[in-house]
Amino acid sequence: METEEKISFFKRIKIAIFNLEKYSIFVTEKFSKALKYLFLLLTIVTIVLAISSMIQLTKEAQKLVQYVKSEEFPDFELKDDKLEATQKLDAYDEEYNTRLIIDTTENLSEEQLTQYKKETENAEYSVILLRDKIIYRFDSTLENGYETTYNNITSFLKTNELTKSKFIKDYLNTDNLFKLKMILGVYAFITIFMLNIISLLEDIVIIGVFGWIASKIAKVPLTIGKTMSLAIYSLTLSILLNVIYSIAYSFTGFEIKYFEVMYMIIAYIYIVASIMIMKEANRLAGEAVTVEGEVLKTSEEDNKEEEEEKEEKKENKKKKLPKDKAKNDENEEIPENQEGNIETEDDRKE
Repeated sequence: METEEKISFFKRIKIAIFNLEKYSIFVTEKFSKALKYLFLLLTIVTIVLAISSMIQLTKEAQKLVQYVKSEEFPDFELKDDKLEATQKLDAYDEEYNTRLIIDTTENLSEEQLTQYKKETENAEYSVILLRDKIIYRFDSTLENGYETTYNNITSFLKTNELTKSKFIKDYLNTDNLFKLKMILGVYAFITIFMLNIISLLEDIVIIGVFGWIASKIAKVPLTIGKTMSLAIYSLTLSILLNVIYSIAYSFTGFEIKYFEVMYMIIAYIYIVASIMIMKEANRLAGEAVTVEGEVLKTSEEDNKEEEEEKEEKKENKKKKLPKDKAKNDENEEIPENQEGNIETEDDRKE
């Protein structure tokens, strides 16, 4: 049987997208197999997205490196965890929606700091370099940025003093830039994987509960665990489309409105369609199959029950006849009218 065969990962993808009539295979398997499929799919998807993100981050980092090397970027000196810059800077890159602010004024007012934070609110990436700390943001949706001290940077770079020329010579060379790419790749993979797993688990629960309700309405006996498995496979096409869209958006900025709504609708359609196909298959086979593959009732058994009910009705009507009449009629067939009921004398007169 196909349910007993070992189904490869890529064959599962094919079934999940193109063969809804084979979803009944998935409900006979343990939920752990569906989870294994999900994590493997998510790992491959995350690697692809991480590579895409690494390429974009590398391009952005390379542009930043060139900007730091330019004369427009002010000279600076970092000593005793205090930054001194020769001039203020407020730069914005429209291509990557990035803002860089440098102001090493001693005793900077709260009003000015609030103004700087406000300027970075809509930027995807932003860095504010102050005299004694750094405020940075890697996501425009964050309400507040992160703060760190220069001590963390000097400890990481293993130096107590740093100037612009030394920074360019010692840290912006080819080897360090390659290491930076690797760091960005690992960071992108971990970040994307964690965000995706949290988001997908939420989607699986929502779609699984929806599928369970749909199975109850369709009278297909599926447990909540089985509909969760179906939800994982139903999300396959949506996940792959999301990868394609994310890459296209990353490189071209092309945006599809209501993509998230379409993402969920596709999964809803898949799980409902698979449940209805199971129902139709059970009807055509003349049986209702449980999630463990056990037969509940066949059409032959249904017909037998109907015959038994008819016989029981006849026996009940015999009991209502007079005793002598019942004795006389034991060996003769009791006439029935067109409706299948026992004819009385009044019926025969009519």
